[in-house]
Amino acid sequence: MKTSDRPVIGIICKYTTENVNPHNISCMIRQEVLQAVIDYDALPTSIALPHNQRPRQPNASTFNCLTSHERKILEAQIMRCDGLIFQGGQKITDFENEAALFAHRKNIPALGFCSGQTVMASIDTIEIANVDPCVHNIPHQDYVHSASVIPDTLFHRIIGKLVYVVNSRHSKAIVSCSKLKISSIDSDGNAEVIEDPSRDFYLGTRFHPESLYQTDPVMDSIFTAFIKAANSYHIAKSQDTV
Repeated sequence: MKTSDRPVIGIICKYTTENVNPHNISCMIRQEVLQAVIDYDALPTSIALPHNQRPRQPNASTFNCLTSHERKILEAQIMRCDGLIFQGGQKITDFENEAALFAHRKNIPALGFCSGQTVMASIDTIEIANVDPCVHNIPHQDYVHSASVIPDTLFHRIIGKLVYVVNSRHSKAIVSCSKLKISSIDSDGNAEVIEDPSRDFYLGTRFHPESLYQTDPVMDSIFTAFIKAANSYHIAKSQDTV
């Protein structure tokens, strides 16, 4: 496949840490996420955050809203992409939420992991709750608990199963949403996967398929479906410019 035929996947950067030397602040892409994009024969690119977008504490009352210039830069970066990935991480910035809103509005294929799922849910009104860390925050195990799938959903069509097993390394979960559809739940009834049936591919998982796709057919199918959607978007976009 020629380079020009490969879909471009934008990975939304995260900040590595807070309270560091201001000259050493870095944007970060996790290697597992980057490698997955490469392994599925797509072209990875970073979507960089403006310097003032510090990660904020959960439930913060004030936000670092983007300026009009920063929003234009963000949208210009995204328009070069055929799909977006929202990474996991403890902190979320308004930059990430704005990226999700723009991708949703433009029907750009989007896939999110863990808190990246929360970012994607920023288009909706959601309820988030703490989860039992003894059940859901086990970072050193590949498989932690099972989850069930809601039939007749995009996620069901992707993995072709009603029950599957996931890794789990999170402290919070989405309990309910008003517009998005919950297409998989964990054993406690929390959202394991959310999606938007009104979009071609808008799907967020609480688990981390980027850690298991090389050996697990379910996780592989998630990336395969995402890259397929991004490739379709790439082809349609190329035809529009002819």
